[in-house]
Amino acid sequence: MLTIREIFEPLMRPGGALADSVGLVLGAGPGRGAGLLLVLVGALPAVWGLLGLAYRPLRLIEDLLPDALPDAEIGDKDAIQAAADRQLSLARAARPGGTGRAAVPRQARDGAAPEPVEDEPAARVPAGTGPR
Repeated sequence: MLTIREIFEPLMRPGGALADSVGLVLGAGPGRGAGLLLVLVGALPAVWGLLGLAYRPLRLIEDLLPDALPDAEIGDKDAIQAAADRQLSLARAARPGGTGRAAVPRQARDGAAPEPVEDEPAARVPAGTGPR
């Protein structure tokens, strides 16, 4: 309200700065400052949109950016998880102190519930030979 009374109303009063130009369309007098503000608030997004259309990279953004890839199907996710499980068990087997075998979880073999993957138990390390 303060902006309307202090800025827009004086511009649209008879004899005001915009009374002879914009006042021909909106009229001059009390309440016309609020009308001017509403016209400006409506015109600003329209001008902003036209400027966006005039800016070529923004106008062609759909062509420039790659399309989003759809999520993989559930069957594909199961295969990806099985491959990740195999990689994990190969990495565990290859590390020092590993079992030397690449255990494939039962879920990856036949789709059953997963078996826990156990690391080498600490009990197999002879006493006094561990890191100090």
